[in-house]
Amino acid sequence: MFSRIELAIAAFQRDLIVPFAGSADAAELFDANMTLAKDITLAARARLVALLARALADAQARNAITLDALKASPTDLAGIIVAAMEGIKEAQAAGQNLLEDTQLFLRLLRLALTRSSQGA
Repeated sequence: MFSRIELAIAAFQRDLIVPFAGSADAAELFDANMTLAKDITLAARARLVALLARALADAQARNAITLDALKASPTDLAGIIVAAMEGIKEAQAAGQNLLEDTQLFLRLLRLALTRSSQGA
């Protein structure tokens, strides 16, 4: 289950974030993208949320994860995952490390969804 999420996040970062990470013009490029191709960008984001939600729902149905402690639906959680990844991307401008922050987020997610943490 977590490997599917990790692969989705890795693809998001590899294809959409890392190519711009070293650029002084990254913020301007992202802003221009939202001006020129907002519909495409938002559709791609919605597709990523939907794919993550389906993976979470499948894992929940197989009892591989629990969302009980979070009191969230798979779609709610998928939206938060994508929002967190967008925030981690933005934090790079303040000197945060994309890879380290992503790994920390994934550890937090794994802990929150693991059945053994249900009573914690």
